[in-house]
Amino acid sequence: MYGNRAKQLISELPNRGRIENPAFSARAANPVCGDEVEVFLTVEDGTIKEFRYLVSGCAGSVAGIAGLSQLITGRAFDEALGIDTEQLFDYLGGVPGAKRHGLDLALEAFRSALHQVS
Repeated sequence: MYGNRAKQLISELPNRGRIENPAFSARAANPVCGDEVEVFLTVEDGTIKEFRYLVSGCAGSVAGIAGLSQLITGRAFDEALGIDTEQLFDYLGGVPGAKRHGLDLALEAFRSALHQVS
C-alpha cells in the first residue's frame, strides 16, 4: 500500500520538469518494466540547489523520484549520497513491495548525476 506522502507526491508531482542548462544530469531505465527517470541538478557551494526530474513509469517510480527531489534539495553532496532506499521508503510512508524498484531507479539516476559532481 502507498503511504500518504507517496500518494500526495504522485498526484502533485513537485519539482517535475527540466532545468535549462543544468550543471549535471543523468538518466536511468529499468529494462524489465520500462520505467525511465531523468534528473537535472544545479549546485552551489557543494550543495544541491535545485533537483528536477522527468519520469515515465509506474506509481512507484513517480513517488520515488518526486520524494527524492524533496529529500535532496538543499543537502550537501556527502549527505545526499548517504540517502538509501530505506530512507526514501520511510519518507514516502511506504510503497508496495512490487513497486520498490522505482525507489532504486530514482536513486540510481541521482547517484549517476551526483558522481559527475564529486
